[in-house]
This record gives sequence, structure tokens and C-alpha cells, in this order.
Amino acid sequence: MKVSFRSWLATILLGALCVGVTAEASELTPKAKKKSHNKTNDVVLAQAPGQVRLVALRQTEAVPESVPVVQAESAPPAFEAAPAQDSMTPPPATFVTPPAPPVSELEAAPGFLRPSPEPPAPPAPPAPVISPVPVPPVRQVAPPQAAPPQQIAPPPVYVAPVMADPTNDALLASLQEEINKIKKEIKKPDTKNKWGTARVGGRLFFDSVNIADQNEESKAADGDINNDLGLRELFLSAAGEGFDCFSYKVELAFSTRDEVNLSDCYVDTKNVPLFNTLRVGHFKVENGFAYVGAGTTTTLMEPTGPASSFHTGRRLGISSQQYFWDKRARWMFGFFESRAINNSRYNINDYQGWMFNTRLTMAPIMEREGERIFHIGASWLYAEPGHRDKTGARQAQSFSYLPGAFTHLDVGSPLQMSMDTCRYNKVGAEFIIQRGAFGFDGEMYAIAFNGDKGLPGGEQDRTAYGGYLEMRYFLTGDYRTYDTGTGTLGAVKMNRNFHTLKVGDYNLIDGFGAFEIVGQWNFVDLTDWRDLNGTSPYGTTINAGLQNDFTLGLNWFWNPNVRWILEYVHSTRDIAGHADTLDCDIVAASFRLHF
Repeated sequence: MKVSFRSWLATILLGALCVGVTAEASELTPKAKKKSHNKTNDVVLAQAPGQVRLVALRQTEAVPESVPVVQAESAPPAFEAAPAQDSMTPPPATFVTPPAPPVSELEAAPGFLRPSPEPPAPPAPPAPVISPVPVPPVRQVAPPQAAPPQQIAPPPVYVAPVMADPTNDALLASLQEEINKIKKEIKKPDTKNKWGTARVGGRLFFDSVNIADQNEESKAADGDINNDLGLRELFLSAAGEGFDCFSYKVELAFSTRDEVNLSDCYVDTKNVPLFNTLRVGHFKVENGFAYVGAGTTTTLMEPTGPASSFHTGRRLGISSQQYFWDKRARWMFGFFESRAINNSRYNINDYQGWMFNTRLTMAPIMEREGERIFHIGASWLYAEPGHRDKTGARQAQSFSYLPGAFTHLDVGSPLQMSMDTCRYNKVGAEFIIQRGAFGFDGEMYAIAFNGDKGLPGGEQDRTAYGGYLEMRYFLTGDYRTYDTGTGTLGAVKMNRNFHTLKVGDYNLIDGFGAFEIVGQWNFVDLTDWRDLNGTSPYGTTINAGLQNDFTLGLNWFWNPNVRWILEYVHSTRDIAGHADTLDCDIVAASFRLHF
């Protein structure tokens, strides 16, 4: 076959053209790959020699750098990615067939012989399906806003119950004492430059004493002892303070014998150098706590027998009261005129006599105003009696002791003595043990008389003894307080007062008050005067001997100022000159009011 020159030339040009297109495509592939790595929104999905496959992810969000480049063995000649939708999965790619190469003029000439085409390449295997990496959209997070204020309820307060702990009890007691002191200071009126308002007070006693039984010996010596009913005591008092350092008390006693006696009448001055509290006036000589605290705080109807018989009474005098150890310890000492008893008009003579008295008490244990207390004390009195009259004779010392210490009974042969002496000493010891509702206390006395050798019965010294023991118990759990100012038992600390109320048409009792049972034994020993028994050297018949009283009592407190007393007393006297003891039984009751 004859081929023309133009045919060979066209063939050569066409081959050169194909080689150029192939070379250009080879140069474009590395550039496209480099460009795809520089843009965050282009990913190379496949690359093969002579072929390029690009996918343009038209998304508004940046592709993370962690998206991998995936190699594929073959790919279609070219494709174009469709615009991305709102969905996370991109749409499938659309393949475009490249246009046919242009036909040259040589190929279009007639008689041009076209070379035989090469056999078509086998179809490329389908590209592996690659799951696109999901790219989470960037969510627009709103800036945090401050939460509106909430009304937070306070947590519940748990109050632990107060357990029976001695440490807690002591702490509460001390706090309560401080609160009471603050209350007193707040209520205290201004008395720096004047006398304050006087506080009016007093006490009223109605007593009934019944002789339940007498033995024949008692009837022979005493006669038939009569019963007694009536007004026992009526006291009216006024007390106050003023000018910042003074206080006073005035008390009058109205007796059943239509007499008005001077009881307490004194002035106290506090903060005096060396004397601390200085008292001047007419007041009690201190011979133990039972008599010093007698009156409003007496355990039973009367002070115990020894306290009633051995006390010195009230005298004109001056005394000092010293306090130590946060008022747990108290020391009193004073000088008194020996003759003036209840009324100074009795002392009209040249020599009144004198007394020195001192008493020391301490409470090593004292909690809650006396709920727990251990008290001990001792007292001493030295006296030189004054003249009985202008003749110069000494004042005779005498006392008597009636059954049950009921001083208003008409007993024919009470235990009594009388002695003219130039001097005498009186000593006493005391103790109080109290733990809550239970109390145990006692006192012991001794009086040593120095006889006047020139008078009947004065040829020897004589001694009298007395004492008592007492047990108390509150059935209702109450207790007696402790008075640090006098070193004695004070008022009753009540758990609940006696109280009545009206509900509808009914009168009811809302509280029953406090109940206290008391057991007591006391004795007085005057056996040193047995040799003078039955005589009356100084106008008083001497009935020397030994007396014992056994008392069982019940106190019913309506409140600290009102109470009922019921007691039974068995009294026995062993008096010289009698073949048998003088015995009697007494049942007594009393209503008492303090204000």
C-alpha cells in the first residue's frame, strides 16, 4: 500500500501530541496532591500513575487535620463532586467523560489513512467504597449565664439532748449563776446617793400541838400537859440598801403575851478595810447553822432541841464577816454585850458583861446553789456575864429543854438547870451533806461553866452537852439551797409549785408542790447537875438528867414561801429522883407563810 508523505507527517504530529498530553498530566499530579494538603477542605482519595482523583468537600466547616489520606489502586479518569448537603454524608460523585481530541486538517483530508487504534485497556476495577469520616458540626455554645439566686433554706439545727453528765451539769450550773447575777444587777435600783425602796417582809405561823400520850411517871411529875392551838409567831420586817455601801434590816416580833419585842435591828457596811462587811446593831450570836437559819428555813416546826436550848439569842454588838474561796468559806467574829437580850432596857447596871463570838464555815463541795454540798463548821463563844443587880452578884445562867423543843408547852418538870458563874465557854461543831433530794446534817454543842466558889453550887465546874442528827429526803426530787451569806441551808428549790386551775365547770389541781420526809434524833445531857436536883438556888428548880427526842416529820411545800408541817415526837426524860423515865408522845401540825 502506498502511503503519501502527508499521511506520515500527520501520524508523527498526532503521536507527538499524545506524548505531550501524557507528560502534562504527569506533571500536574504532584502539584494537585501538594495543593490538596495545603487546604483544609480538599482530600486526596486516590492517586495512580497518569491519573488523578480529587474530591472537593464543599463544607462550611473546616476538616480536622486528623482526616487521613487514603490510597486507591485505580480510579476513574476524573470526576466532580456535587455540592455538599446539610447532611453529614456527602452526595455521590458524578463522573465526566473527557472530550475527544480535536481532528487536524491532515486527518480530515480525503485518503488519509488512520492508524489502527490500540486495543482498549481493560476496565479498571471499581474503586473501593470508602466511608467518609463524619465531621461533627461545630455547635454554637451560648455563653454561660449566671443562675438566678435561689432561696436556700437553712439546714435543720439539731440540738443534742443534755445528758446526765457531771461536767455538763457543773457548766450549766455556773452559767445559770452568772445569768442570775446579771439579772440582779439589771433589776438593782440606783442607790448610790439615797436609800432604796424598803422591802417589806415577815412570817406568820399557826401551830397546833396535841399530847397524844403520857406515861404515869410523866403525869405524876408534869401533870396533865395541855394541848395548844393558836398563833405561834408574827414577825414584820423592812429591809433595804442605799448610798452604795449600806444595807439595813428592822424586824419586830409580836408574841402571844401581848408584847412587842425587838428582833433584828442592824446596819451592814460592806467593803470596810480589815472588816470586809461590818455589822452594828441587835442580831444573833452565831452558835451553829440551825439557830442562825431558824425562822423561814427551819426544817420542822421548831429548831432542834440543842439549838433551841444552847443558843445565846440576840445581843447588842458589832461583828465582821469575811468571805474567801469564792464565798465557799466564811469567817465571822464579833463582840457583844452579854445582858441585853431582845431589849436593851434590861441592861441598866454598872457592869454589863461582854462576849466574844466567832464561827468559821467552809463548803469544799458546792454545786448548783447547794444541790450537792459538803459543809463543815465550828463556833466558839467566850462570855463573862454581867452583874445581876447593883449588889454586884453575877448573872445566873439557866436554860430549859421542853419535849420536842415546843417552848409554848406548859410542862411541870422540864429538863432545866441554873448556875451562877463567873465565865463560861461554848463550843460547837456542824456538818451538812446534801446530794440532790437527800440531806444529812448534824451539830454538837458543849458548854463549860466555871463556878463561882462563893455561891451555892459553884464549888465545881460543870458541863452541859447536846446534839442532834437529821436525815431529809424530798419525794418529789427537790432540794434545799445553800446560803453562802450566812453559811446555812436556804430556801427550797422547787421543781413544781402547788397550783390550781378551772377547766369548764371543774376545779382541778395542776401541781402538787414538794413533799419532804424528815427523821431526827436529838439529846440534851445535864447530868452534871444531879447533886443539885430539886433545889432552886437561883429561883429556877433544877431538873438534871438526860433527855432524848425522836421525831418523824412531813413537809408539804406549796411553794418556797408556803408550807404545811406534820410531825410526831416521842420524848423521854431520865431525871434524877424519878423511878422511871418521863415519856410522852406529841402530834403537831403547822401552817407557815413567809413573805
